[in-house]
Amino acid sequence: MDTPTESGETRITLWSSLPEAVTPAQIAQLYSKRWRIEGMFGHLMAVLNSKNRNLGHHWAT
Repeated sequence: MDTPTESGETRITLWSSLPEAVTPAQIAQLYSKRWRIEGMFGHLMAVLNSKNRNLGHHWAT
């Protein structure tokens, strides 16, 4: 890894059932993208919940 983890590790071990043609770098890149997307969904939920807790519920007043 170019940048060490919070604990100072510069090497990680990846376990995968993907075909051998998929490189560790590709796996890491896709996982990084996935967590950015997950983070954005978390942020979106936090924003929506803080604006209107009853969003989407027609019976709410």
